[in-house]
Amino acid sequence: LQNVGFSLSEIANIIANGSPDEFDELLEEKAKELEQKLLRYSRVLDQMHRLQAAKYLLEYYEGDFYIRDSPHVLVCCYANTGELDRRILECTFYQHVIEYHNMFRRCIVVPQANAFSDVFGMDAAPGYSIEIEKAQELGLKADDAVSEWKPHRSVYTVIQVEDKLRREDLQPAYDWISAHNFTLAGDILAWVLKIVFDHGKVSRLYAVWLPVD
Repeated sequence: LQNVGFSLSEIANIIANGSPDEFDELLEEKAKELEQKLLRYSRVLDQMHRLQAAKYLLEYYEGDFYIRDSPHVLVCCYANTGELDRRILECTFYQHVIEYHNMFRRCIVVPQANAFSDVFGMDAAPGYSIEIEKAQELGLKADDAVSEWKPHRSVYTVIQVEDKLRREDLQPAYDWISAHNFTLAGDILAWVLKIVFDHGKVSRLYAVWLPVD
């Protein structure tokens, strides 16, 4: 019984006081507990694999640009122009971020109106996103605080940035868009792939989707 998760005290109680029906009920409870643990560890492992893959994505995509559809996601930003929105942090979406953190991705949204701004940080809005399939699994939907981003033809690249995102970090993508006769068609979504610590210096790897027409 220890091999399936019962403690010594539980085993002693089963032997001394348990009935066959009670034992079957306990087995069912232990099975459910184990299923939840496996699901939780599976999500942690997925997150670890994403972190491991980040450097390879940078090596493959840095300096290159590809046309592909942006992901279908729900996005919720908790700050705008540097101001924290405490109301957003109390919504259902962020309760799920806390409970199921490994299912979400940290992200930054650069409003189209700020895309060519020279303001440090571009007044980008930080938040979290979740792929639509995972959102449905948790019962999350778009509402006043959460926006649904449907797939859109985009320019995709991966960049490494020190400190906040700046216009010059995205300028190579802008130049590519212009050179190929596209125009920016909406807000820019950047997923935080990984935070890199290198002897006291900190940088971030971003996967970036710039919607175009």
